[in-house]
Amino acid sequence: MITSTVEESWDRIESWLARHAPITHGLLRPAAVLADITAAEARLGVAFPPDLRESLLRHDGVELQDGTLRLDYYGPLSGVEEIVRSTEFLRGVGEGLAEEEADLDEGERDEYA
Repeated sequence: MITSTVEESWDRIESWLARHAPITHGLLRPAAVLADITAAEARLGVAFPPDLRESLLRHDGVELQDGTLRLDYYGPLSGVEEIVRSTEFLRGVGEGLAEEEADLDEGERDEYA
């Protein structure tokens, strides 16, 4: 198995985008500020995986505009702000669901899911 570093992976991604998706290549944001990453981790109460931190320090996602390459299954490349916004949204959606589900029997839980 070949394992690439984040830096090597970004080199390949940037090269591919430059050849095949130049609009998206031009919309890659500059590096995130380490203080912003640290603040996002504190706000969310998590430590980002080292590879995510390293990736954000290379590019803070991509600007969303017409012509931006979208990875449909995963969505666009998210920056620090989008990570915080989507995490807080999803946490809000799921808030209280575990308590509601605990009151259900096994059949009801399957149906609820």
